[in-house]
Amino acid sequence: MDAENESESAPGIAEFHPPPYFAWHAAFSPFDVKAAHGFLTTVVEEDGPYDGVIGFSEGAALAASFLLSHQASDESVLRLPFKLAVFFNAVLVLSPSDELGSKIPEDEAYNALSMFVKQSGMPGGGDEERVQHNSPGADVYYGFNPDTIKHRISIPTLHVVGSNDQYAPYSRSLLKLCDPTNANVVTSHAAHELPRADALDAVAHRLDIMILTASLES
Repeated sequence: MDAENESESAPGIAEFHPPPYFAWHAAFSPFDVKAAHGFLTTVVEEDGPYDGVIGFSEGAALAASFLLSHQASDESVLRLPFKLAVFFNAVLVLSPSDELGSKIPEDEAYNALSMFVKQSGMPGGGDEERVQHNSPGADVYYGFNPDTIKHRISIPTLHVVGSNDQYAPYSRSLLKLCDPTNANVVTSHAAHELPRADALDAVAHRLDIMILTASLES
């Protein structure tokens, strides 16, 4: 599904895909992460239930943030919104609150999310595109750090990591935020893009197994 916020294209995209382009976050503060979570919640409640979620780049990071936030809630009364998740080339996983996440220095957040800077309102995005909020800490960013959060995404996950992706360290960090007994990894030689040829076949094969397993357990 399309995100809510219109944006400019990421580098190299415009020559292959015509506009419009969309982004999940208007900015990267907890306020904006909560807004994106709220949008996903509405879609799941109105159009679901869904068996799984597949996300690429910012979408993968948002799906992971959404699941981790659910996982951190009272699991005895709250059911996760998906049975499995596929993360393609995830970027930095942002937290909707300081209670769940760890503070990220602004320069680190800028470097981690530079591909999306034009719509983020972060330094370099242009004052005219800056999103202003009357909430405290609007310019403070929080992320899910596997070393500081005890919760893990418990459903089966598939992590597709491009060895030439500049954001690959964030994909590997996300892997640590998932239950290791349910986490599957496919590595390709791709950059920040979907894999092709044999690597894509490996993704499809692994996903088939995950779907079959999830169906048998449901």
